[in-house]
Amino acid sequence: MIEQIERLEQRIERLVQGLEQSRQHIRQLELENQQLTEQIHQLEQLEGRNQAMTEQVHALEAEIESLTGEKTQIRSKLNQILERIDTIEQEARGDGS
Repeated sequence: MIEQIERLEQRIERLVQGLEQSRQHIRQLELENQQLTEQIHQLEQLEGRNQAMTEQVHALEAEIESLTGEKTQIRSKLNQILERIDTIEQEARGDGS
């Protein structure tokens, strides 16, 4: 009878140790879960910032494209004006000769 009680006591001790290990493991998992939740929150914030910056980049690209078009138009008009000036100068030289 005493042997049975001792075996039962040993089994209970093993169960208590297993329960304590399980509780410790749960605490560790809860801590890891909290850290992962914080990382997810940080990543979501970064994703929001990234989206905003991407939109700014697209807006700047559109502005650059527009400015490039304007620059091309200005260059074309300047070339036309220079050609007119050259023509006028040639005509003036031809008339004065």
